[in-house]
Amino acid sequence: MKMDRVLEEANALVAAGYREIVLSGINLGRWGRDFQPQQKFEHLVRALLEHTGIERIRISSVEPMDWSDELIALVAGSPRIAQHAHVPLQSGSDQILRRMHRKYRPWHYAEKSERSVTPCLTPQSAPT
Repeated sequence: MKMDRVLEEANALVAAGYREIVLSGINLGRWGRDFQPQQKFEHLVRALLEHTGIERIRISSVEPMDWSDELIALVAGSPRIAQHAHVPLQSGSDQILRRMHRKYRPWHYAEKSERSVTPCLTPQSAPT
């Protein structure tokens, strides 16, 4: 869904009284890469913060490999973004991941999780 459509829907939800939206989808962190010109997920999150009155944004299922420094800073620095990180780990087994044709390995995932998710965590955070 293009950014203007997401903003339109978010603003319609605000007008209807909704206070929180959850951004979810398959390969959510790669949102916008197939657009011309390309966009980035963190640009969408920033646009939601700047152009909507939604009180709370919850980000769901962004793989650690897709957490940019900008996204980390947005989540860590905005009180409107829920301190919640759903990290979709399909298996901790290298053998299983290879059978699933995943490009990452358990140690790679752990390193990326440490870099991406940990800086966003506070005592109130809820990693899942």
